[in-house]
Amino acid sequence: MPNSVNWSAPATLLGRTKTLEQWLADPLCAVGRDELGSRLEQGWAIAKALMRPPEPRIEAVERPAVAERQMTPPKYKGVTKHACGWQSQIKIDGKVVYLGMFESAEEAAREYDRAIDVRKLGRAKNFYES
Repeated sequence: MPNSVNWSAPATLLGRTKTLEQWLADPLCAVGRDELGSRLEQGWAIAKALMRPPEPRIEAVERPAVAERQMTPPKYKGVTKHACGWQSQIKIDGKVVYLGMFESAEEAAREYDRAIDVRKLGRAKNFYES
């Protein structure tokens, strides 16, 4: 607790004169005894020291590491993961052709392969059946 503050000294604020001890009990005082004493020792004006709310103490909070997106190449060509399933698409003559949404990545990949066979594109497929 600060020793250099004279708590019985008169202080005038908003036209009213009281001792610092009396100001601490006043509803206008926004700080406690230790904070007020510290502010007065630092040279704060009495009005500012009494009425300014204490600064919130912000503590550094360590956040759990956010899982980084793994930028691994897709397992199947023409297949992407979406919130509602697996999308299959193929690019033909510079245009993207949507093939559908599927329950599994394998189903979407098989649809991609079927589109290559149907359109006779001669591209590499995901599955080669013997």
